[in-house]
Amino acid sequence: MGSYCSVHNNTNGAMYIKYGPNTDALLIAELVAGFLAAGFTGGASLAMAATALGITATELIDREVTKELAGKGFSRIDPDGTYTSDRLSLSLVVSAHIVLVEVLPNGSVQVKSGTMTCWSGPTDGSTNGYNATDCSFESQIIN
Repeated sequence: MGSYCSVHNNTNGAMYIKYGPNTDALLIAELVAGFLAAGFTGGASLAMAATALGITATELIDREVTKELAGKGFSRIDPDGTYTSDRLSLSLVVSAHIVLVEVLPNGSVQVKSGTMTCWSGPTDGSTNGYNATDCSFESQIIN
């Protein structure tokens, strides 16, 4: 017997998610350090790096963030996609760790991180669903 927990990406940007212990504060610090180490500290250097690779700045950001977070066990979910947990015990409480990444109209990057408490479904095979915007984001960084 088992049930599931799912989180729907009801935002305009990419969502990265995993279930597990609370590590989001460390994650944001590592993500920002990664961007700074890569030289993505301003719009000009980001645009120049993207142009040199023959891609857009948005594609470069997506590629780098995906690479960084995939190595930490996160799954990338496109807007309007849903991430469903593996089979869990019935009515089990879990923490969903969510990072939202969105390129704003002015070209800056908004990164938000938070943890949301979720419950797996109450009956065998059921799923409790949540929206990404249900999460309280503890950190917000705008580059």
